[in-house]
Amino acid sequence: MLEECSLCDMDLCGYPYMWGKGRGTSAWIEVRIDRVLVSQSWLDFFPLAKLINLEVSTSHHCPIQLVLDVDKRTVSQKQFRFENLWHREPACLQLVKDTWELFLGFSVIEKIIYCGEKLLVSGKDYLGNFREQIQACKTEMRRWKEGRDAVSVE
Repeated sequence: MLEECSLCDMDLCGYPYMWGKGRGTSAWIEVRIDRVLVSQSWLDFFPLAKLINLEVSTSHHCPIQLVLDVDKRTVSQKQFRFENLWHREPACLQLVKDTWELFLGFSVIEKIIYCGEKLLVSGKDYLGNFREQIQACKTEMRRWKEGRDAVSVE
């Protein structure tokens, strides 16, 4: 049917399987059950499209994501996001207090923007780079997930 309709199965980036059962037993099975079928004209229209396995550890099933324009993302100014664990850092609270006092005549929005800029710098110094830490954890998880030896399974 795929040949008759001139469809092809998109390649999957990441871990090759989406579903597994019986890990560590003689009945262990992993399969790729979800597919994305496309035509050549569709591929020509979306040449940068990628199909990504969004590996998760809380389910036997991994979702997939179709990204149409992987390389077209523009580099933009880093958006500020408050990290909840900063609540536990005394230096963070002091930075906010100092900023609020320093900018007494400014609007709340201006104070928030300035606090955000300061927290981006000091937060990175305090916590390190989350993206790098997360990527390192994902790499280690993938190594254990792909392992078939007893230690990896455990």
